Amino acid sequence: MNSVLLASLTLCLAALVAAEDKPAESQKENPAAKKKAGKKNPVKGASFVPEKVEGVSDEQLAKIREQLPKAYMSPEAEAVRKRLAELKAQSEFASALEKKDMKNDFENASYDLRKALKEVMIAADPAIEKGAVDRVFAEIENINRERAEAARSAKAKAPAKGKTPQKPFPFGDKKPEEKK
Repeated sequence: MNSVLLASLTLCLAALVAAEDKPAESQKENPAAKKKAGKKNPVKGASFVPEKVEGVSDEQLAKIREQLPKAYMSPEAEAVRKRLAELKAQSEFASALEKKDMKNDFENASYDLRKALKEVMIAADPAIEKGAVDRVFAEIENINRERAEAARSAKAKAPAKGKTPQKPFPFGDKKPEEKK
């Protein structure tokens, strides 16, 4: 479970960094998007970092928010992300048993990514506290876990696409109970 959440964190960071590097095509052509683009986000840096984290000062949170995308692009993080991508490619066509065996590999790679990001962030700005980084990563993981649970429950509630509803009694499985 943790490996899935950390992999989603990795994908979020990649999307964030890619979005910062080049403007979106829709913003170039769409005038409504230009109006929105004029309004800047008051939060500088990583927008997926929570606004408030218990036990982390606003100053520390701002520094972490600013350094996280930069740390994500570091060579150390790049190497770990490549390893995660290789693991994902290996698991794509693996059986359930093989995927279960790979869980430990994913968890180790995710831990290495967090460790690399933390080291690079602290090296870039020594004023960032290690404990604050750990609390922020834990909060991001909790948010991702909640989103995954919500998506799973929404998927479970939604009817399966392409599946016909159950037919009434004479053709269906169950006989309706008679009222007395």
